[in-house]
Amino acid sequence: MRTGKQATELFASTTAAKKNAPVKQSAPADNAKASRRGRPEIDRAPTVPATVILYETQIVQLDEITNQVRARSRKVIKRADVIRGILAAVLAAGLDLATATTEDEIRATVAARLRAK
Repeated sequence: MRTGKQATELFASTTAAKKNAPVKQSAPADNAKASRRGRPEIDRAPTVPATVILYETQIVQLDEITNQVRARSRKVIKRADVIRGILAAVLAAGLDLATATTEDEIRATVAARLRAK
């Protein structure tokens, strides 16, 4: 039984695959009242798996956030949910991130906008 991806799959070029690959669509719910695991159906949109390397301190902070949510509300939230939420908010803020050429410049731009609010 094979688990995970092979090295050839991990390091294969994705440029050609993106052009021709169909976007995965989530399956519609058979019964609107049926309980499903994962994000609610209304939040489901086509997704693309992405691997992002984060600093250890960032993982620790994400885990602290998810643990606090669990402690306060008794609801489970995943790191990916937190990251998607943060990313969606930053992208919706209308910041011109295309002028930044480094991670530090992006961080400074986002931090300046947060301080202005």
